[in-house]
Amino acid sequence: SVNISSKQFLRPNLIEDIKAIIDETGLPPEQLKLEITETALMEDVHETIPLIQRLKDFGVQIVIDDFGTGYSSMSYLQQLPIDTLKVDQSFISRIENSSDDENKNIVETIITLARKLDLKVVAEGVETNTQHSLLSQMNCQRAQGFLFSRPLKKEKMDELIKKLEQYAKTEPDKRYSLKDLLLRSPASFNKEVRGS
Repeated sequence: SVNISSKQFLRPNLIEDIKAIIDETGLPPEQLKLEITETALMEDVHETIPLIQRLKDFGVQIVIDDFGTGYSSMSYLQQLPIDTLKVDQSFISRIENSSDDENKNIVETIITLARKLDLKVVAEGVETNTQHSLLSQMNCQRAQGFLFSRPLKKEKMDELIKKLEQYAKTEPDKRYSLKDLLLRSPASFNKEVRGS
């Protein structure tokens, strides 16, 4: 997932630059998700729609970031060939407030809208188990935030990826907590894997 600013998004050579980077790195295009804010997408929608279609034709996935904070219309949302809506964290931070039913209704409506349009939906900024539980009850497919992990430095991320690969090889059907993986030391993890 790569965040793209509105200036970057409307650069004339964006697609050529992305193709060059994909060729250089060997990354399959379908594994690249470009995250663009709702406001950036709506700046010049007549230019945006063909650009997004060219990116989609190349295989890149398109994500609307911070959804709900901009001014997109439903007709443009139907026309944009996007893959995912990310519900802005400003809505998520208030869903556990029992007196704010209006906010909960907005979040649930966005989730329902995404599902009806056959889009993936991600809740941003999930920080508590209560928020996660409420989002699960609303059939939210994915969530991200400090509840799962703080941002990681490259070394820690590399370590986490190795742990995930080890788990996938030794126990492919077992569910595990990302938080547990992040807290375990490599030595204790390796011992557990060898002992199983």
